[in-house]
Amino acid sequence: MDDKFKHILSKGQSHLKKAAEKVKSATEAVMNHPKTQAAMKNTQQYCDEKGITEKAIKVGNKVNDGKKTFTGEKALEDVNTFLNLQNCYNDLLATKLEEALKRIEVLEQRLDKTD
Repeated sequence: MDDKFKHILSKGQSHLKKAAEKVKSATEAVMNHPKTQAAMKNTQQYCDEKGITEKAIKVGNKVNDGKKTFTGEKALEDVNTFLNLQNCYNDLLATKLEEALKRIEVLEQRLDKTD
């Protein structure tokens, strides 16, 4: 790259950075303006009163559920739930087996004494 091109590129980047800072500053000024704040509050109140907020939350939840199904996240959750249940079942089964083996051992000892 020649020096002239580097200089032009550097100036362009500098101008873009300054413009971005001005846009950010202007956006913050607009968002923090009392009229904007009042409008946002009124809009939120209107949406709440008309049930729009509640419906939007429900739609968002449905979309999220759909995303979970589409991405396999739901299947992974189901598998994890199944594995947790299987572990509980295995623990219970092992405990019951241990209890049964102890009872068998006691019965065998009694049989050995009677012989």
